[in-house]
This record gives sequence, structure tokens and C-alpha cells, in this order.
Amino acid sequence: MKKFVLLFTIFLTAISCSKEKTSLFNTWKLKSYLKGPGEVVVNSGFKFEISFSKDSTYNARLDINTCGGTFLKSASELTINDGFCSETCCDQDHSLEAFKLFTDSVNKYEISGNNLKLKGNTYITLEFELEK
Repeated sequence: MKKFVLLFTIFLTAISCSKEKTSLFNTWKLKSYLKGPGEVVVNSGFKFEISFSKDSTYNARLDINTCGGTFLKSASELTINDGFCSETCCDQDHSLEAFKLFTDSVNKYEISGNNLKLKGNTYITLEFELEK
């Protein structure tokens, strides 16, 4: 009986340790962003989704436009390079502002469960949730 309990405990430990961490290489939906001290913008219907690919490219979907570019990442640092959008009009102001903060300011990222925080200079923080 003791051997069974020991084997069962080892089995449960192995299963719990094998949980995969959520990867940056997913599609993320913007929940909110902080653009300055006390300036939180909660996503109340505007669109900003971003997908990171293993080939170091990203694709963003705003209300109307699609955007993309390249990035470099390390354990917690993120450098956004070359960016383009299909048009430069028609998206809601908050979508455009969030994309501009993403391309101009982001330099770090953190993943916690199904949440992604992209952080930039001073107060800049964009918070995303994993798109399901």
C-alpha cells in the first residue's frame, strides 16, 4: 500500500509539473492600457488584437486596419521593429493610440496565466488576455 501511495504521489507531481506555460506566440486581445500616470483606458468596444509568430513577426487587427511588423524577444524583453498598416484612417482613436504605444514604447513583456502585459517607458502598460 505504501508503494502505491508513493507511486501515486510521484505521478501527480509529474503531471502538475508538466503544465505548459502560456507562450507569447498566441493571439492576444487588448483589455486595457495605461498611457500615463492615472490615465487608464479600458477597452469598451474598440478592437486591438495582436498575434506573435515564432518567425519573429506580429500581426495586429484594429477596427478596420490590419498592421504588422517584426520583433525581437528575450526572456522578458521585447523590441518592436518595422511596422506597417493597411490604411491610416478609419480606426477608433483608442485603437490607433494603443497601436502607437505598442510600436513606439513597448520594451518588456510578462505573461501570467492567460494574461500578457506589455510594458514600455515610464508608465506605459498594455494588458491583454489570451484570445480563445
